[in-house]
Amino acid sequence: TSNSRFFAYAIGSSKKHPEKKDVLCEWFNTSISVHICLAFLICLIFYPIGYLLIKYKLDIPQEYFNTAIIVFNISTILMFFTILQIPFFSLFIAKQLIFIRTIIGLFQRLLHLLEALILYYIVKGNLILWHSILSTSIIMLVYIITISIAFIYFPECKIHFKYWYNKTKMKELFSFASFSLFGGLGSMFSGPLTNVIVNGFCGIAYNASLNIAQQLSTKLSTFSSAVLTAVAPEITTKLAEDKLNESIDLAYKSSLYLTTLLITILVPIFFWINPLLELWLGDPPINSNWLSIIIMSAIIILESTSGLSSLLLANGEIKKYQITLGCVNMSVALIAYLCFYLKIPVLPSLAIAYILPRIIISLGRVIFLKQILKVGYKKVFFDIYLPCFTILSASILLSYLLHNLCSNSIYILPVSIIINCISSGLILIYLFPRLSFKPLVM
Repeated sequence: TSNSRFFAYAIGSSKKHPEKKDVLCEWFNTSISVHICLAFLICLIFYPIGYLLIKYKLDIPQEYFNTAIIVFNISTILMFFTILQIPFFSLFIAKQLIFIRTIIGLFQRLLHLLEALILYYIVKGNLILWHSILSTSIIMLVYIITISIAFIYFPECKIHFKYWYNKTKMKELFSFASFSLFGGLGSMFSGPLTNVIVNGFCGIAYNASLNIAQQLSTKLSTFSSAVLTAVAPEITTKLAEDKLNESIDLAYKSSLYLTTLLITILVPIFFWINPLLELWLGDPPINSNWLSIIIMSAIIILESTSGLSSLLLANGEIKKYQITLGCVNMSVALIAYLCFYLKIPVLPSLAIAYILPRIIISLGRVIFLKQILKVGYKKVFFDIYLPCFTILSASILLSYLLHNLCSNSIYILPVSIIINCISSGLILIYLFPRLSFKPLVM
């Protein structure tokens, strides 16, 4: 995120000031030097720790000890090159070359499928070791292809040692990355901490249900992240070109379209959650249906202003925002603990713990945007909340009617999603024509 943000900003800056055509090359080389240092530093610190843990702390059968050491060494090498390839991958994001990234990703998945067939039908012996070797080889091949394409087709992708040590750019990169990391760590740790709290107060049955709901959350977050990754570079580029209104418009429309898409898919799932979980799990854990609905509702609330988050990151003034984001995300576990301590029932406790912080984050983005870019509150109401509430109401009504008129069969779910997609499109066309069917990225 940090690299692609600075690369996209450099692209916009060079468009506005053609004389600064080397600015992207400067940022690229600075990023290369930073990631080389980072890769060596991480390996030097964590390799001895990992080796000692494997040798003295982890309970590994003796016959698998040598395999564990080899796999650990392979993983360390892969981690080193994964860090090194980040600047090259970030160039693809900044330049919005989604098609090429998709083709490379598809090629990687086909190779992993081939690996699975080889392991199943051909390999005899130590499957763990062979899986490590084959999967690492595939990932390294993909890295080589990505880096080769970057060197061949990107004129900015040239090594200039004179740009490697730029104290100002290094400081900006580390500062941006550090605060972004703090914001992300809050989300990363809140899930496991909440699991521990639920396990302690409610037992393993509710913990299993929460894990199911969190798996759904992970998949939906990946989907949302993919959409924003496609749009965020253009928001940053427009901002660097001093096209503030276009950047704001793009951020608001991306929030609206992503939320509309989530509503049209998730609201029908709310009504058909039981047969869906039975199809997936056979015998779902207790209350996994309600926990899934709670977490999916929290995601809709959070993503309603996700485009505004991209705009805040594009602007670069992220210190207060990321600190707030990290702290509020961490509060999920604290709120859950307080609710359980006060003897509030399980489902209301988790509903409060997951939904309240997302409301705070969503509204916080609006407040930060008002403070930093002077964007009025009316715009977020009329461009995001009002159309989303209208689409949500129509989706709930249509899904409810279809669920009651038809059977509870899982086969009705796709029909409901299609009907919701049509109704959402019609609502945007006829009730909010100003917001409908304009391309996000020009």
